[in-house]
Amino acid sequence: MLDKELVLKAQLEDLKLEEEKLQKSIEYTFKTIDVSKDGDIGADDLKKLYQRFGKDIPQESLETIVRSLGTSSGISQAEFDSLVKPDGIYDKEDQFKRTFAMFDLDGDKLLSAEDLSNILSTFGEPVPMNEVEEMIHEADVDGDGKINYEEFVKMLETM
Repeated sequence: MLDKELVLKAQLEDLKLEEEKLQKSIEYTFKTIDVSKDGDIGADDLKKLYQRFGKDIPQESLETIVRSLGTSSGISQAEFDSLVKPDGIYDKEDQFKRTFAMFDLDGDKLLSAEDLSNILSTFGEPVPMNEVEEMIHEADVDGDGKINYEEFVKMLETM
């Protein structure tokens, strides 16, 4: 495996670890709020949470909140996850976009051999241009000599 592929693979692994840490944090938060330990965050759980912060919210309002966010019985772990971890924040797609933008030094939405060579050299020894060009050739589906975002994602997902 080429050095540049190792760098990209390491970045992808870091993203996966970040996502796992976030998920564990969300699960811990859910369990902390679920004072009744019944697997759902109900109105009573929310009441206790608000009371910890010195707020006294009417039961009817809490029940309305629970129904609007979950079901009449409560907010499940999956529903809580989707509330706390909205699309675009810490998700894989967002991380791919950030990584692509980091590599796209000239901001033209395409990764050229020069873009990749420059960024890869910041991670250690410079990568010979022929290896960078080989990497682009392998990922370049449309044959334009550059890697667009979709090709970049496909390249990362197949590593």
